[in-house]
Amino acid sequence: YSGEIRLADVESFQLSMPIPDSHVGENRVRAICWSPDGKYLIRSVERPGVDVWDVETQKAVKSLTYLEGQGLGNQSLCISPDGQTVYAAGTSHLRAWSLDDSDFRDVAPYQRYGCIDLSPDGKHIVGGHDDGSIVWLDVATGKTSLSHRGLGSQDRYSGGNVRLSRTGEWLAWCHKSFGGHDSVRVANVAGRGGPAFGLGSGHPTWSPDGSRIAIGQNSVVIWGGATRDRE
Repeated sequence: YSGEIRLADVESFQLSMPIPDSHVGENRVRAICWSPDGKYLIRSVERPGVDVWDVETQKAVKSLTYLEGQGLGNQSLCISPDGQTVYAAGTSHLRAWSLDDSDFRDVAPYQRYGCIDLSPDGKHIVGGHDDGSIVWLDVATGKTSLSHRGLGSQDRYSGGNVRLSRTGEWLAWCHKSFGGHDSVRVANVAGRGGPAFGLGSGHPTWSPDGSRIAIGQNSVVIWGGATRDRE
């Protein structure tokens, strides 16, 4: 809620002190992601927008601001595999920034996505749209490029994470049933795909090899992504 950045050691579970000067008053952190080489953190706050932090020096090295009056209220960030382009999804746009020159372009203007993720080759964005659909976009043209044939009305996106496995074979997203029950839906999106199935409730993320999925809410539960077995 304070907008500050902290790092955690995943082996010791120790949380660091806040990175100096990362506090931004009452602005909340909306989203955060690592660069592929692990050298930078990209953070979205309500104002001024998106900034890039050098992890080693703990200094902000770049600010990716908006045009006057175009705050996006970013809910999700992701970065291209080459670490050169940041994608931000917000309340009214899906925008791409070049980290070389800070120039930006609108990938999908006037479209609202709660969460986005990139395909492993960096050519497509998959996003959970505000209308409840799971949408695939070509990052070069912004046009809908792919669709998953097995998704039905029971598989609607309801906010929260949308995550592709590192292999690009599996997709997981947050879902709320018509009865109000929260779950994570998982689908094989390689080739023809297939029907989605449910695993627990919370926010999902994949292991590097795509074989397991961790789902966190009040606690973290690990499942076999394809086998559906709880570990």
